[in-house]
Amino acid sequence: MDLKEWVVNFIRSRASFEVEESFVDVVDDEIVVRKDSGERRFLVRDDLDESVVEDIKNYDKKNVVIVALNKRSNVDWLVGHWKDLICFPLLSFMFVNPVTFERWVVFPKTHDLITEKASLKKGLISLFENVSKV
Repeated sequence: MDLKEWVVNFIRSRASFEVEESFVDVVDDEIVVRKDSGERRFLVRDDLDESVVEDIKNYDKKNVVIVALNKRSNVDWLVGHWKDLICFPLLSFMFVNPVTFERWVVFPKTHDLITEKASLKKGLISLFENVSKV
């Protein structure tokens, strides 16, 4: 199962437990979930790169989830771009192993408020290591 397919299945599975009806639209590497309470965009990227920052800027005030494979290179990218990412309060990252159906999520803005700056990388690597690597 590829990453985009995993995300669509994950969204539909979660929606089956919710009272509020949701609608899922898939366009290229973007999945949009619409509800009466608002919408959430999932941008699917196997590997994080510079284009992610530009994509995030296009959705400045929107609820955006960047979904990437649970790879060390993706966590290193996150750490390296941390200062750029913490200014987006509705942004989150979901790191996934689609084979084992494991995931972990981090909200950079919130995480930055509650963590010690000196231990950021160590903490993110700890989260990464608790999910099977891809």
